[in-house]
Amino acid sequence: MQLLTGIDEAGWHTLDAETSYTLMEGGPVAITLSHNGTSAYGHRLLAPSDSLKVGPGVLQATSCLGAFALLRVQLSPDAALTDRKLAPDDWVPGPEGRPKW
Repeated sequence: MQLLTGIDEAGWHTLDAETSYTLMEGGPVAITLSHNGTSAYGHRLLAPSDSLKVGPGVLQATSCLGAFALLRVQLSPDAALTDRKLAPDDWVPGPEGRPKW
């Protein structure tokens, strides 16, 4: 489980596992994805039980848009959230493409 408050966001990162997000309580939550590092698109989890699966290697960023959000985050194959690769703090999708890890 991951608890986010209205000021929390998980910056751009990627995981070598499929990530499944399910909103358990609170919300809404914005999840922004980029497959290529140059363009991005967003999804919103608006109500409890809304969910989203993100494939391995996809760049992603998560933001809480309400007072709080409790997310269930499942990784397959088993991995830890600490295994994620973090993009530099100032990186956003654009013409330069994927961040230089």
